[in-house]
Amino acid sequence: DDRAQMYGSTAAADFSHIEGHVDHSVNLLFTYSTDKALTGMLVNVACPSQASESGQDFVSADYWHDVRGELRSRYGDRLFVLPQCSAAGDQSPHRLIAKRAETRMLELKYGGGTERPLNAALRADIARRIAGAVDDAEPAARTDLHDTVVIKNERRTLGLDHWNVTETEYASLKEQIAQLQGQLADLDDKDPLGAQHTALNSRIAWCTRALNRYENPPESIPSDVNIMRLGEIAFVTVPFEYYLDYGDRIKGGSPALQTFVVQLAGGGSYLATERAAQGLSYGAVPASCRVSPTGGQQIVDESLRLLMEMFGDE
Repeated sequence: DDRAQMYGSTAAADFSHIEGHVDHSVNLLFTYSTDKALTGMLVNVACPSQASESGQDFVSADYWHDVRGELRSRYGDRLFVLPQCSAAGDQSPHRLIAKRAETRMLELKYGGGTERPLNAALRADIARRIAGAVDDAEPAARTDLHDTVVIKNERRTLGLDHWNVTETEYASLKEQIAQLQGQLADLDDKDPLGAQHTALNSRIAWCTRALNRYENPPESIPSDVNIMRLGEIAFVTVPFEYYLDYGDRIKGGSPALQTFVVQLAGGGSYLATERAAQGLSYGAVPASCRVSPTGGQQIVDESLRLLMEMFGDE
């Protein structure tokens, strides 16, 4: 029925398929000293660092903390690790299929317990998988070192197509705000800085921003993208939680030998694809998205145009 649900049950009778696919690649860039000692690495994966997203009451680097620790245990305490998240606005480190099997394996590897220790186990396991990919690639990479490369960078501010809020969506948002304000009033004199107040106020603000866009629709959304050439490879950064399909389009059309796409390089919202917009789940509704799928494709087209120019002399 084209209806999508974030973290929905795959055991539901009407479950059909996962909306997007998964990019299992680990893109790596290594740096070495003049005597060929490994000094650092850039690690780019298409998965947000939110293994501990549920019930977390502290600030953390999530699995990237574990990745740094695992890599430094293998390559030395002074190793610099620069993490990057590729286009992964519709991705999560949590399994939806074979979830119980993975939970059992994590318990066998790291010991059982409550959900939070299991999240810690997931972080540790992701770190081991990434470190394993590094172990596999680094010996080959060090056979092809370059001390002089072409460097080019272009920054563009694009006027991206706005995600218009419909009249029906506007009415629904007003209804949601009224319900949320009622729940807020029911809290009475509970801590105004507590988790419940914060969650409700955050949700009200989330809906209100979409209301404002209906009442004062912008002509376009100005957004910065950066395109960089570094030798035979390329980087494309976007400020949004950029859905995986867009990253595939950039990587698939890029003339570079290897292309690193980097999302959330700025303060952008979700940027959903056409097929996600049909399902209208959490990351693909007006309150979550200021830019339409057409705007997402604008980034793809402009990125590829600039990359073709940068590599045109090859």
